[in-house]
Amino acid sequence: MESKKSSTSNELAKYYENKVKRINQSYRNYEKLIRKYSNLRPGLKIKEEAILSAYNGQRVKMVKIIVNEKTEEIKKEVLSENRIYEIVLKEFAKYPRIASRTDRVKLALAIIAYSEVSKGIRPSFTGIAKKFGISIVNLRKAYSIMKKYKDLYRNLSHIIRESVKVHEKIRYQGNNKQVALGSAL
Repeated sequence: MESKKSSTSNELAKYYENKVKRINQSYRNYEKLIRKYSNLRPGLKIKEEAILSAYNGQRVKMVKIIVNEKTEEIKKEVLSENRIYEIVLKEFAKYPRIASRTDRVKLALAIIAYSEVSKGIRPSFTGIAKKFGISIVNLRKAYSIMKKYKDLYRNLSHIIRESVKVHEKIRYQGNNKQVALGSAL
């Protein structure tokens, strides 16, 4: 009986010893990460989720660990404005050439796609490019890639029609689609 207790206590001791070693290793990785990126230029920050996951010992992709504060503010503002943009972004994830774009470009494309599908109007590229701080050329290239995916527009129109509120109805008038708020045309 004593041998069982001693073997159990040895196993428990090894378990906690390994756990402490993993925590120490995670903390060393965390410290390296902080030292490496401590002198970032103004306006950039390290994502807190990435730091926490690095601290917990998970692998972190370094590509999206450093973010622009302005980008994060714009992203929060746009996503809080209308939840349909989140759904559009999830749909973009299915198409690799669009999914590989930056977050700002994907948000700009989401606004353009939503406007085209729901209202039938393509918004100004210059206004959107200024709002998101991206070049017009980059936005146009991404837009031309997005237009090549015909099934994307079909899926988006289906998704947007499902998520249009009860008091909003999409009305077709010739080639234009118009959203009527609360009134029947």
